[in-house]
Amino acid sequence: MKVSMDYYTFLSRDRWDVWWFLRECDALCVDGVHIPDCDVTYPHELFTANRPRDAWKYTPLPEYTVRKIRAFCEERRWEKVLSGWGGPYASERAADCLYLTTANLETAALLGAKVMRIVPDGYRDDPRRFKIEWAVRNLAKAAELAASYDVVLGLETHAVIPSASDILEIIDRVNSDHLGVTLDTGNLLAASDDDSTRPFLEAIEALAPHIVATHMRDVTYDRGARAWRCVPCGAGVVDFKAIAQILKDVDYSGTLALEYIDNNQHRAKDDLDAIKPVLRSCVEYLRQL
Repeated sequence: MKVSMDYYTFLSRDRWDVWWFLRECDALCVDGVHIPDCDVTYPHELFTANRPRDAWKYTPLPEYTVRKIRAFCEERRWEKVLSGWGGPYASERAADCLYLTTANLETAALLGAKVMRIVPDGYRDDPRRFKIEWAVRNLAKAAELAASYDVVLGLETHAVIPSASDILEIIDRVNSDHLGVTLDTGNLLAASDDDSTRPFLEAIEALAPHIVATHMRDVTYDRGARAWRCVPCGAGVVDFKAIAQILKDVDYSGTLALEYIDNNQHRAKDDLDAIKPVLRSCVEYLRQL
């Protein structure tokens, strides 16, 4: 299958540089990239649901930079997905959601990306039904906006709404061709507090018809810490062959996007040299599926 690289793999403590990321991807001979929607170092610190819109340190990529990135990618025939970090879709702050969605979609259209990954940000401790109802309301409006840009939103399986059944309920109720799912294998497994993978594959089968983008991450379960740890593809419990077949069965035409997050995430750029052999092996592993 075609393999792409998600920018989150290359986050560092240094100021993040999109051109550095693209050059590293070129050296890894990938088939596509997931590009961030803004100039960031730590997006999870910049986009938090408890900050008002004017406090978000959102610095969109300049138009001339986006045009240069598009030319760079198209010269290599890469598939492009815009990684919009998201907004508080799972909360009552709809105006902030649509503010970010519009900015992200403008960048996606300029980039020539047909898919934009989004995250259902909100407060993790809010009641489940509260988050679902607000997500349905906000994402229905976001999908309308996406349709006007001819972009499909890929709602990531993420910590705020981790359950596949809840994601499916949102997708079904919004009922738009411009809202699908970004499958994140690590996040979906993290929704479980044990090492059972059978329900995990069943969840992917249920989500499969709606999947428009992916984050491929292998993990093992640390029983002592009761947490999932990222490992190289093929070394953990994720059955990538089964996932690839599920995606083929629904004629998924996108890429398998590697998202490798080790225990030293946000390391200095120079330190990333240590994991490049791992990244290369992961890319080759996924390509052979």
